Amino acid sequence: MNPKQFCPKCGEKDALKKINDKLLLCLRCLLEWYQNPIPGVSIVFLDSQNRLLLAKRAFDPGKGKWGLVGGFVDPSETFSQAAVRETKEEINLSIDPDRLIYLRSDFDTYNYKGWHSNTVSISYLYTLSKDEVINIKPMDDVSETVFFKSEDIASLDIAFKSEEEAIWQIAKPLSSQNLEFIRKEIDQIDSEIIKLLAKRQRSVMKVGDIKRDMKIKALQPERWREVISKVIQKADKNNIDEKLVIDIWERIHKHSLDIEK
Repeated sequence: MNPKQFCPKCGEKDALKKINDKLLLCLRCLLEWYQNPIPGVSIVFLDSQNRLLLAKRAFDPGKGKWGLVGGFVDPSETFSQAAVRETKEEINLSIDPDRLIYLRSDFDTYNYKGWHSNTVSISYLYTLSKDEVINIKPMDDVSETVFFKSEDIASLDIAFKSEEEAIWQIAKPLSSQNLEFIRKEIDQIDSEIIKLLAKRQRSVMKVGDIKRDMKIKALQPERWREVISKVIQKADKNNIDEKLVIDIWERIHKHSLDIEK
């Protein structure tokens, strides 16, 4: 069952209409249900040896995978207050909120028992004292805690993308010469390229439908010259070989024409 089949206000089934990516409208009671992201917090803990503390998840989502200490922000709670509470709940450690250093923020998704939620989380950096390290104890939804050297993290299965980004921001400078880390970074970039190509292909398919309806030829030389000119300019600004870019875009263009015909 999809929970979003039902209006959360009047309970009417199949009355929710998607207005855009962030708004659902109930056609019965006219509730405007905004799909705002749920706020979360995570903490990258470092010890005196620059090892990163990771927690193994005891439950789904991501049971058995590694991640950071953290969780969702409670009502009437700030991000730093949530960081302090989650740390106490998950690893039995009382931390000083004044020592939390803002690291980054990221979007993510949280899928649990058929319910899909968008999240936005803030990550903090916190350097542990020796006394604090001694008091760490896995609790709540954490089955295990381990301090990892930065070069050992590349092989781990991280539960959430947002936490992986925060971990990498700290781990990469610590292991900037580590081959596995660099390869991991390349793999991530390749994955993003594939996603962008798929997104571009979907847009090309829409263009093809419009052209066929309007009986317009797939090949539009002026448009192609405009596209390749902009690509070359951007390549030059980013110090990318012009011949490489032209070769790639000519292949993409040929594939696009095949789709539009």
